[in-house]
Amino acid sequence: MDKNLLRSLCLLFVWAFLSCTLPAQQEGTQNRLQLAGRYMQAGEPGKALSLYAELYEEDPQIFVYEAYVDCLQSLGRYDQAEKIIRKQMRDGIQPLLYQVDLARNFLLSGQEKKAQAVFDGMLADWDMFGLSAVPVDELVKNIVEKTRRYDWAVSVYQYVRAATCDFLSAYFDGTPLKYRVNRDLLKQCGNETVAYRRVLDAASLHPEVMAWAEETALPGSMGKSTFECPPVYAGELAALYRLSGRYEDMLEEYLSDLYLNPGHQDEVYAALQAVLASPSVSNPSSSPSSSVSGREPIPASSTSSFSSESRKLASRLEKILYRHVQEMPDNIRVQDMLVWLLLQQEDFEAALLQARSYVRRFEDGGRKWLETIRIVASNRHYELAGKEYEAFISMLGSASSGIDPALARSAKIDLLNLYFTRLESQKDKDPALVERLKQSYKALFAELGRDPETFGMYRNLAKIYAYYAGDRDSSQLLLEQALASRRFPARQQAQLKLDLADILLYYDKVWDAMLLYAQVEKDFKQDPVGFYAKLQNARLSYYIGEFEWAKSQLEVLRAATAKLIANDAMELSLLIKENMSPDSTYTGLYYVARSDFMALRKLYEPALQLLDTLLAMPQEGGLFDEAYYRKAKIYLAMDSVDAALYWLGKVYTDYTDELLVDDALFMAAGLLQLRAGIPIAEGTEYSGEAVLPEAGSVLFGKRSEEERLADKEGAMRLYQRLFMDFRTSALASLARQRYRALRGDIM
Repeated sequence: MDKNLLRSLCLLFVWAFLSCTLPAQQEGTQNRLQLAGRYMQAGEPGKALSLYAELYEEDPQIFVYEAYVDCLQSLGRYDQAEKIIRKQMRDGIQPLLYQVDLARNFLLSGQEKKAQAVFDGMLADWDMFGLSAVPVDELVKNIVEKTRRYDWAVSVYQYVRAATCDFLSAYFDGTPLKYRVNRDLLKQCGNETVAYRRVLDAASLHPEVMAWAEETALPGSMGKSTFECPPVYAGELAALYRLSGRYEDMLEEYLSDLYLNPGHQDEVYAALQAVLASPSVSNPSSSPSSSVSGREPIPASSTSSFSSESRKLASRLEKILYRHVQEMPDNIRVQDMLVWLLLQQEDFEAALLQARSYVRRFEDGGRKWLETIRIVASNRHYELAGKEYEAFISMLGSASSGIDPALARSAKIDLLNLYFTRLESQKDKDPALVERLKQSYKALFAELGRDPETFGMYRNLAKIYAYYAGDRDSSQLLLEQALASRRFPARQQAQLKLDLADILLYYDKVWDAMLLYAQVEKDFKQDPVGFYAKLQNARLSYYIGEFEWAKSQLEVLRAATAKLIANDAMELSLLIKENMSPDSTYTGLYYVARSDFMALRKLYEPALQLLDTLLAMPQEGGLFDEAYYRKAKIYLAMDSVDAALYWLGKVYTDYTDELLVDDALFMAAGLLQLRAGIPIAEGTEYSGEAVLPEAGSVLFGKRSEEERLADKEGAMRLYQRLFMDFRTSALASLARQRYRALRGDIM
């Protein structure tokens, strides 16, 4: 037989044999790994040990090695685990990482000194600049995940920072590399320039570090340069200090991070906010063995931002920042962080005091001060914000004030808008305040002129005329003049048209309002402004009894992108659909619609009379829950809390599965909670909820402690019924949160 043919046949046979046997071997290996893993999960490491030993002997892959060592350690066989680790250190390609495993093994066996010696030796031998060096972040990740020794991880970053500083110093001084340099580095690189680049790359430095160092280098003695060491790895060190409970060091590093990377401000503040929300303290040095009991991720704390621990930590950080401000009065990042922290604690007066200093200290024209005033105003501290606005504006008259005139102009507008917001929040509108505000707006118009910046002033003054001064003609004239001026962009013009249409509807000018809504809807078909116009037109059709047309328009709006508009459209559409009479007379629905229209126009007595007429019609019983709920809302608008609670009770007592029961439960529970003197927790508000009085309002009358307690318990019962019986309701989650807050849970 030909030799070549024989050789080919032999090779073919070997290939066929291997193709059959190798998959079988691989499958057997996989099966044994899975079996050993199941034994470990079942808490039977003894049964898994022999399997891991066999697999490691056959092929010491990294995942087999790690599982084998874990198994030995779970059985307390630390000496045997040490032998395996040392063998891997000799044979593996990254002995440094296996030293971390060895240190972990010593920690688990309670040999703290040996573990520390291993770490110290590892750091001393670390060739961070070699060709096969372990990256800094990878080494730190191994240390944290395997040992939970945050102090060791900190030491690694500090080591890199010190080495980087020395290298940069040598670079600018023109002196030879000397600090912690692997002796072969220069030989490997060929020259110092390449060596410098290797150092910077090994330290994982961002390009801005070098640019920053070059920018801050200053001429020194003997022709050399001096510079301040860049705070590399500041963010990472801050996170480790947080886990160790070293909050002062944490704050220092966050400030350093902002000093080097001002663009990190949002990230740093988000991290600090998380610290304040969950100030967990880890102290691994106190119990090294317990800190490495597993390889699960570092657990997140569940401590709430409302806890006493959080308040103590915030106060502690505040004192540190005040000290920094005194020591470094020209450091804007320290000042920024102090203002931010004071705002987080809602210490608005102190925050405003610090923000004022920016005008003189940092010459920012008052930008920070005005920004802080706006935050205070958004938190409904109207009186304090008003005083600050007035102080801000008054400083413009001083030649040396440093206030930017453009910002003062904005502050004047903000101040009037603030007063308007206060007016809207008042139950009983003060006629004197209405008149003063009206005149102030007119005066500011005369001073500033009429342009897009004063757009909000047009809207607010028109509402003051229409809704609070009862002067429809002046309101209409103002908006029509604004539209005729054509000084506003198309979207703002559309909003002015909507405001005018709403006012005309309020004064029963139905057809004029319908025309304006239609114009906006046509011009902004696929825009939230157009969706609102379409919704208002559908409501208008509902008010005047054109239910079929209203329903057809509402069905389209149920798919609107704006959630609030879609929800309102769905709610009104369902009301019409479920109360369509077979003879299409819509008698009962007509009374509901006309009552809604009267209530919109604040004609409360006629609205109640229409609902009473409906309730006297037994054949319209399907609409009685709607009538009860509407009477409750009207009485609440008339400041009659007891009457509102009575009619809400009729809804959730007489009905069990109607659509309004969850709404009635939620509103009644909210009223009882507020009558008990307990404010609604921030974050649990509902945008569709009726405007409720504030906790402690005079509308609730004088309540004894027993009555307050009864109200609190009543509110809890109603919230509980809502989230237990109406689990699919959009209000169930909010009801559960409010219930837990009343129960005293840490949110």
